[in-house]
Amino acid sequence: MVEPKYNEDASKAPENGYPEQPSINFREHIGAFARYKLEEVASFAHGVNLTDLKEAGIDPRDIIRHRSEVQQAIRSMLAEGRTVESHASRDVAIAYVGALGFETEAAVLAGIANNPLENVHTRGAALGSLGRLGGEVSRRCLRANIQDPHPVIQEKAIRGLARIGTPGDRKYLVELSRQERNPELVRRCIETAHRLPDHPGAQHLPDYPGRDREKLQSVEEPSIVRSIGKVNVGMPQTGYTGEKAPDMFGGRDLIAEKLSNRKVPVPTTLTSFERLPEAPEGMARFRVVGKDLPIDDCCGDAVVHRLSPEGVIVDVPADQLKPGRPLPFVKTGAGYPVFSVWVPGANPSPKILGISPTQAEIWQGQAFQLRVRFHVPTGQSTPVLRLRVRLPLSGWHELLLPISREEQARGEKLVGEYRAERAGEISVEASLYASGGGADVAYAEFLSLPTNPISVNVVPQTAGTNGEGPAHYNSTENRYYCYARCTFVNGYPHSVTIGPTVTCRVTDGGSQVATFDFSIGTTTVSANSSRTINIYTSHGSSSDVYDVFKGFGDVTMEFTFQTSQEDPSDSNVWAAMAQLRLALNFVGDISAADRAAIQSITENEASAILEQQSLYISETRRFLLPSDHSDFNRYRDIEMEDNKDSDCTAGSDEADDLRDDWSSPTEDLDVWIVESFSGPSCAAGVNGFSPVNGPTAKGGSNSGYVIRRNGRDIDSDDGRTRVGRTIAHELGHFLGLSHHSDDDNFMFKTNGLTRTAITHGQYRDMADHGFPTTFVP
Repeated sequence: MVEPKYNEDASKAPENGYPEQPSINFREHIGAFARYKLEEVASFAHGVNLTDLKEAGIDPRDIIRHRSEVQQAIRSMLAEGRTVESHASRDVAIAYVGALGFETEAAVLAGIANNPLENVHTRGAALGSLGRLGGEVSRRCLRANIQDPHPVIQEKAIRGLARIGTPGDRKYLVELSRQERNPELVRRCIETAHRLPDHPGAQHLPDYPGRDREKLQSVEEPSIVRSIGKVNVGMPQTGYTGEKAPDMFGGRDLIAEKLSNRKVPVPTTLTSFERLPEAPEGMARFRVVGKDLPIDDCCGDAVVHRLSPEGVIVDVPADQLKPGRPLPFVKTGAGYPVFSVWVPGANPSPKILGISPTQAEIWQGQAFQLRVRFHVPTGQSTPVLRLRVRLPLSGWHELLLPISREEQARGEKLVGEYRAERAGEISVEASLYASGGGADVAYAEFLSLPTNPISVNVVPQTAGTNGEGPAHYNSTENRYYCYARCTFVNGYPHSVTIGPTVTCRVTDGGSQVATFDFSIGTTTVSANSSRTINIYTSHGSSSDVYDVFKGFGDVTMEFTFQTSQEDPSDSNVWAAMAQLRLALNFVGDISAADRAAIQSITENEASAILEQQSLYISETRRFLLPSDHSDFNRYRDIEMEDNKDSDCTAGSDEADDLRDDWSSPTEDLDVWIVESFSGPSCAAGVNGFSPVNGPTAKGGSNSGYVIRRNGRDIDSDDGRTRVGRTIAHELGHFLGLSHHSDDDNFMFKTNGLTRTAITHGQYRDMADHGFPTTFVP
């Protein structure tokens, strides 16, 4: 029996170089500042109230004092068509049109609500705001959408009429309830009719069908993400399985590798559209600036005059401009998920044309600058650039940078000096804010090349931990499993083959515990590029490594990889931890690919936060609320409850009914992932909610916590981190934690990439709950 030593020296983030934050007074540029703050308000996790606004540095009187600037920022957000969560979504902008009473935008919202090309939940958000604005345009749009083919649109339209409907609408709803066969739609119609004003000779309201309140169980579906140490038939791990496996072995984790290497382009605003004052009679003239302009072969009655590869002039019949509908010369449909719409009175937005280093190659340990090229609309300034950079094995670093008149005239800003101390991928996000309330965001990735021609960075698969990765205990096999993500950077001018042999040397406090070899097959890394593979090691009960983990110790694992050139090495730390199992219950139209991605995010990004303090999500299982059950449409969209502060903190009676009526057939903590939230305007910004210190019993209205799917980016690294933080944040509430005052803490009240810190005291509080368990062989 090996006595474990403790507190291995975990890998620390490298000492990179960053530019200093210059002095900048954002408030001097009120139009750009209004847009920036709207995006911040959109990130509040549980709605917005007066206290939240003050903590965000927003004086509520400023909303009145600068009402026109706020409205212009909202108009730009509606026009830009942005759906990426790193900026405020259009749904939030739409919600605040209703909350702030911008009645002039009713026609724009009606155009969005009636457009089948729009995301169904964006249409629903528009219907919700129309129900707050009132007026004939709003009522006509709501009534037109009551019998839309999509049940969420039907529901939002009926809810909107409940606020602004007339006796004539009441009569229409009663008649519809007698004809309709969908029990959920019947219930909504009758509930709304009860709220609307009566008229002489009104029909008697029928009763709506009662509901069966017995406890129901969601249905398990096969998962593509393996349980710890298990083999998945569709995408197996390499290596040994079964009773005859040796005490220690390793292999290639192909499932996690497939997920971690998935690169999905993030849709952003494609172009900047600026209407020009002079145009031929009956025409509207636009200057269109951007890359890959989606207009050349689709213009119909438009006339296109190309100015440069990044700019054209387009003349289009003025009567084709419809409020809230796509500009008539822009491609829409499959392959064009983000499109700009016509918003009368909206200022044109700026456009980032490119992000690039100023030198041909970025070398490890050497300083480099970034060049950001941009377009500024006529008559506006772009006073502020926000630049976020993530260097290899480091977190995000953010700068707010002023743009001088000279830089604006050049359309270019140089930012430096940066220095990456490790080889690997460099991620950049640039956000440009204009004085008219518009904004643009752009992304870029570069590579820091090694000074030694081939290098490897080895980190625990759950990236984001403070060096230590979890040693996962599999009780069925009586084994510990450790998973690693290995990024190879090839600085050679030719390709390099990685594998097949990997040597793993395990030490505890500097003393060798074990050494063993395993095979990962072969992988090719192209010249001057990188490649990530995932590996795992397994440690049985006769091994000394098993004994260290059994005593809740930690070890350092150094991996040396055979290649066609030299054999690079790197190391990291793994430790045994307490465990938590989650049952992921999906409700609504959420695709199998999205369900798999959310399961992966839960096991990786969400777990990474907990793993900083000896707790990890050891296993997840996926369940579905059957689509042929009447509750499927009832619960796919959860209505939030308002209160006197209009901040969504009253919870949701509908979510309570869901948790009271359903559960997973497991002992695990239930997580309910529903399609969308609706209700008061603050619901557009709510990502999830949970009771504080929820019950361990599976019955009752507080059994589990609820998060939403729609509007969440689950493809980019940035988006996955945010969704993982939401899952961990609501889990923290359920396990007994309240909000934390440190804005870097994962329990801070607003979401964000950097808010992932966790204290030991928070771990102790969560560990006292009934769901986390310490599995000791």
